[in-house]
Amino acid sequence: MFQGRLFSYPDTHRHRLGVNYQLIPTNCPYRVRGGVNNYHRDGLMRIDSNHGSGPNYEPNSFNGPKEDSSHREHGHEISGLFGRYKYNHPQDDFIQPRWLYEKVFDAQQKARLVNSIVNNMKGINPDREDIKIRAIRQFFRVHPELGTRIAQGLGIEVSKVKAKFAFCQNAKCLCKMQHYRNLSITRTTSLELNKMFHS
Repeated sequence: MFQGRLFSYPDTHRHRLGVNYQLIPTNCPYRVRGGVNNYHRDGLMRIDSNHGSGPNYEPNSFNGPKEDSSHREHGHEISGLFGRYKYNHPQDDFIQPRWLYEKVFDAQQKARLVNSIVNNMKGINPDREDIKIRAIRQFFRVHPELGTRIAQGLGIEVSKVKAKFAFCQNAKCLCKMQHYRNLSITRTTSLELNKMFHS
């Protein structure tokens, strides 16, 4: 019965009170100091400042809450081990947007994409150029031309964005070179380069 309540009570709270039921003082998990720390926004029973102008993503450079891996659910042995794991996709995350930019968009669509990204990124705090550079690096991983045009639109030197990175023209992506300067890369697939980038 008690095990069943572990499932049914939170489910009932979400149904009756909304997704933010844990923010209500009487519903807050016992002995949670400083309240529930997450990046949820909006929804019913939002009784605080809704995170104000803070970021709603993690990791970030604003000292926001960080995932505590020690509290992840443990696996349970049945006929094997099950749990929550990252899905091992056979491709990297940048192949499809790269194809969209290269093979689908014409010159006008590319220009509209760049202008849209640049205009939105202009709202970033001028004192936080590091945030812009990190974002532009992701667009470089989609396509070098896209990253270059966005950097130019924001008035940021491309050399700053490309610092510690080098182009891998055979796979049209970027890889970290500070750890791989002495590595001879031949016939390296995009997936392999992506693994190197994340290592």
